[in-house]
Amino acid sequence: MMEAHFNLGNLQQQQGKLDDAVESYQMAIDLDPSEVRPWYNLGLLHFKQGRIEKASECLQRVIVIAPDLADGHGSLGAVYVRQRRPEDAIESLQRAIELDPSSLFWHRNLAITLRKEGKREQAIASYLQLVELDPSDAESHSNLGTLYHDLRQFEDAAERHQRVIELLPDHAVSHFNLGLALRAQDKFEDAVASLRTVLTISLPRKDATSVRMAGQASHLIEECLAWSSVGSILRGDRLPTTKLELECALQSGRNGPQVVVLVEAALAGVPEVVAAISPIGGQRAARAAALLAASPDAELDAAERARVRGLARDWLSAAVESWLEVLNTGENTDGARKRLTDAREDLCFDSLRGPALKSLPEAERLPWQALWDAIDEALDTDED
Repeated sequence: MMEAHFNLGNLQQQQGKLDDAVESYQMAIDLDPSEVRPWYNLGLLHFKQGRIEKASECLQRVIVIAPDLADGHGSLGAVYVRQRRPEDAIESLQRAIELDPSSLFWHRNLAITLRKEGKREQAIASYLQLVELDPSDAESHSNLGTLYHDLRQFEDAAERHQRVIELLPDHAVSHFNLGLALRAQDKFEDAVASLRTVLTISLPRKDATSVRMAGQASHLIEECLAWSSVGSILRGDRLPTTKLELECALQSGRNGPQVVVLVEAALAGVPEVVAAISPIGGQRAARAAALLAASPDAELDAAERARVRGLARDWLSAAVESWLEVLNTGENTDGARKRLTDAREDLCFDSLRGPALKSLPEAERLPWQALWDAIDEALDTDED
């Protein structure tokens, strides 16, 4: 009789008669509480219908009756995930894998759970086991690449994204992620090649995701080309020819005197590049110069630090003037206020406020203070 009710429950579930199936499984359990199969099927059915507590009770019973049933532990782990009991979920999924080491399903569930809980290194170990079992699992290789990137292990990240591309040559996301990993290793030419492949794949497509990815890839290509030129610029072989090259050179100049020479050369020799910098770009350039001036590691003497601070102030002054003009026109005042607030809170100010500002010679300190006061007055007046 137990077998008949169990089989009927299976049939009813296949027919979509889920409430009837619940009753049949329960009758089978009543007839033979020691039989694990109706407990297991009833637990999965409760889980499917969102009755998580009842599912937990059934699956708890399953692992008591059959402690070596891998699916019992794994399914209970899935219930624990829904109950927001991650540690219990991980323990149950690990037990399922111990009992059935070849199960791709439980390996994948464990890796996903570990990743969601921020246990990146454990998640990597789990995904590595998964791709060892199934080397063609492109999704797991991709997730490994993302995890390695999060841990700043860019070479490993690139290797995994390359593996996805071998499996799925037209997978634009992996070409894009490979470009990011190569850029992080300063392999700009290779990064550009990967990102151009993204354009080849994405541009013919008209969906929003592809269009957005193509736009991002185009921006990164421009950035990589600028960064690839920084070495020759810092060596003095040539001057920057675009505003992006100038900003990248500023941000990458760790040897202070080189940046001073670079900036002065750019100002003197390529004024159109400096003039082309947008207000936002000006704020970024000012931040880079001010941070350099404030850095104890920069190889700058007092006079050179003062010159770099002056460049930061000039750039920021130009940006602030632009935002003040926008504010006065009454158009896009919210955007102008945000930019002015950003300027007031910018790192270049943080490095020059308080004791640092007071310690500057008066001739240098007063223009900074005047700039600060102008922003304060504009924001206060606008609020009134």
